[in-house]
Amino acid sequence: MNKRQILNLISFVLFSLFGAVEAAVIEIASTPTGRKIGALSGDITPGDTQMVGKFFLKYPSLLGLSLNSRGGDVVEAVRLGELVRALRMPVRVAADGICASACFFIWMNGSFRTAGFEGDTKGSGLVGLHRPFLINPSNNEDSLKGQSNVMVGIRNYLERNLISNRLIDTMMSRSSNDIYWLTRNDLEELGPTPPPLEELYIAKCKYNSRNITQLSEEINKANLRKDSTTEAILTERLIHAFKCPSDLDIDAHKATILKLASGWLPPLPFKTKE
Repeated sequence: MNKRQILNLISFVLFSLFGAVEAAVIEIASTPTGRKIGALSGDITPGDTQMVGKFFLKYPSLLGLSLNSRGGDVVEAVRLGELVRALRMPVRVAADGICASACFFIWMNGSFRTAGFEGDTKGSGLVGLHRPFLINPSNNEDSLKGQSNVMVGIRNYLERNLISNRLIDTMMSRSSNDIYWLTRNDLEELGPTPPPLEELYIAKCKYNSRNITQLSEEINKANLRKDSTTEAILTERLIHAFKCPSDLDIDAHKATILKLASGWLPPLPFKTKE
């Protein structure tokens, strides 16, 4: 059994046991370079946007988020993703973790989104997609309409966020007890930064994502061959390349922290009811 078959088997087990909710928690964690970030793990449930907002209001200097979640409440995950977008933070899937189902809507809103793929050696976990669904549907027409409204709302939301129709169709074609793990090609198609934000970086910072990707790959190769000198030089170049975009992100982050302090939370960007 290869890695992908194992992951698919795990996903079937996870989603068949979805009723056993492991409530999400957020805590301070360290990156491999020692930088402090927030780490969100567990199932997304109503109220988590407020919880995460309070966390970053308490720790406003934390500029990043690590994810390890099998999913949960899709409506809350979308709202939480909107908060992550406003906080302008890089988001990665935790090493040995996953970001499946509703978790995708948090990850996709990162200012710089990192994930792994089968055969990857960079230490990030995988992102999985399937059709959005209501966790506790009823056997009546209103509930079926609600399910349809969520799926239509999600499709429109993804289109507005420039997610390709191919990936949206792939998501909608996978039932809630199945899953599709993003491949290297999928991640390259999505890009590390949402297109509108990337255009801001280009206009203000002469940002070049190809250079960033190339530097990252060269750093990874230097690390694998244990060439610490080259790795250090390339890392400095990467830090310099991110300096201007990071400054823009920090300004946006500070502005959102001030909004959180006034009691603001992002609204849901689509309706779930008629």
